[in-house]
Amino acid sequence: MSTIAKILLSSLAALLLCAAEGALFAADTAAAEPPHSIIVPYFDLNLQRPADVATLYHRIARAAASTCGARDLTVSDLAAPDYRPCIGVAIAQAVAQVDSQALSAYHDRQVALAAQRDPKIAQR
Repeated sequence: MSTIAKILLSSLAALLLCAAEGALFAADTAAAEPPHSIIVPYFDLNLQRPADVATLYHRIARAAASTCGARDLTVSDLAAPDYRPCIGVAIAQAVAQVDSQALSAYHDRQVALAAQRDPKIAQR
C-alpha cells in the first residue's frame, strides 16, 4: 500500500471517529460543541505484519478514548454510561474504514476477548 493511500485511509479513519462521536452525542444539542477528531497515522506501519496491526489497533483505541470524553464520572469510580459504547463504535468504524483484513480480524479477536472478560458486553 502506498504512503499516499495510507495517509488517505488514516484521514478517513479520523473522520470516522469524528462521525461516531457526533452520532453518539447528537441528542445532546445543548452542548453544541463541534465534534472532535484525531488523525491516526499509520504510514509507518506494514499491515502485513501482525505487530504493526496491533500497533495500529492500539493507536485507534487511544484516539477513540480521547475523543469519547471522560471515562469516569466525576463523583465516583463508575464509568460514564456512554463511554464504552462510544469507544466501541469509534473503534469499529475506524477499523472498517481502514479496510484491512488483518486489522478486522484483530478487532474481532479483541471484541471476543472483551466479551469473555465482561459478560455484560456480550449481552449488548
